[in-house]
Amino acid sequence: MLLKKKKIFYISILTLSFILAVFANSCRGSVDWFDGLTKIEQDISVEYKFYLDDSSTTYYTRPFLIGQTYNSGDLPKQDDDICGKLKPGYKPNGWILKEPPDVTDISKGIFDLDPSSTVKSFTVGTEPQSFYANQWTGGTTTYTVRHLWQNIDDNEYTLHESETVSGIAGETTNGAGCVKTYTGFGTGTYTNETIEGDKSTVLEIRYNREIITILFEYNGGTSTSGGTSDLTKQPRYGKKLSASDIPILTKAGFGFKGWLCNDDFKIYSREELIGFTVPANALTFTAQWIELSTGSSDLPDISDMIPATALISDTGININRDSKTITFTAATASPAYKKYYWSIDAGKFNSTDTNVFTDNYSTFSIGYHSLVVLAQDEDDKIYYTVIDFQITSEDK
Repeated sequence: MLLKKKKIFYISILTLSFILAVFANSCRGSVDWFDGLTKIEQDISVEYKFYLDDSSTTYYTRPFLIGQTYNSGDLPKQDDDICGKLKPGYKPNGWILKEPPDVTDISKGIFDLDPSSTVKSFTVGTEPQSFYANQWTGGTTTYTVRHLWQNIDDNEYTLHESETVSGIAGETTNGAGCVKTYTGFGTGTYTNETIEGDKSTVLEIRYNREIITILFEYNGGTSTSGGTSDLTKQPRYGKKLSASDIPILTKAGFGFKGWLCNDDFKIYSREELIGFTVPANALTFTAQWIELSTGSSDLPDISDMIPATALISDTGININRDSKTITFTAATASPAYKKYYWSIDAGKFNSTDTNVFTDNYSTFSIGYHSLVVLAQDEDDKIYYTVIDFQITSEDK
């Protein structure tokens, strides 16, 4: 039994020696040096330096096995780590071995990476060597495009959106192909940049807001400043109209009803236009007037009436379908108005000491009707508001 165990022990030693020998030989015979080397391979390898160019101190090292023969296909290409560290986004069209060891066909020492060219080879000696990139050409990379909008006050541009696009390292950005169309903005302007291979390039495209024409047609009215000519405003797209942008008009014998917009055919009150956002298209607002009849014997002079804000509102109108009446409740003031006047559809004015007045609407046609409410204060100043109300088929 003892002899048998010894035989098994001797056979195991021989088997282990054979395996190690095969392993060592396989390490010498081939290596994927992009994936690193084993400890055994490190002992039998030498480092080669890969430089950006002749004058550069930037280089990257990779080991080659001593005694092994390599050719152009074994050298770094665009997608290899070496190229990415030396010159991101670029690829060399060849490598020059300045002090070649045992090299076949070394008339210029250039290892061309073009697959169709003559393949050169070199055998690694025991001394370190250096490769230099023959020429860098741009590879496919990406850069960032930032689309900037001019702000309303024209004191800066703010980022609206950004995108990542493809390009070739070393070439210029494609500004013309990146310009977008935005409602209310003009064509974007830009300065093309050289595309860096490390994806750091940023192309900024600036878009200016369009200047929009807003026309206020007085339609026979006169502004409080005395002007009778129509008023033109030219704000930037997206601006909100302020109170100073909107003229206040008067017209002898008429009450101001509102501004008729040529775009949506809606009549806007002055209050509704304050804060109105300027659209991308030109607009015309035409003053609408309602004649103020002087049929009431006790109606004061109405030539200098003052437009009032919400002397009466939508909530001050109540339609009673059962009694076929409509009740108007005007706003009160402190001190209270001493007199109220009201008229429907430019009819005769009625006067009352109270702010509540009633009319029978059974004779009204279906549709919109204009109510004019006047209020006289203690100083005999007259204020007025014009508001529309609607009679529907259901009311009838």
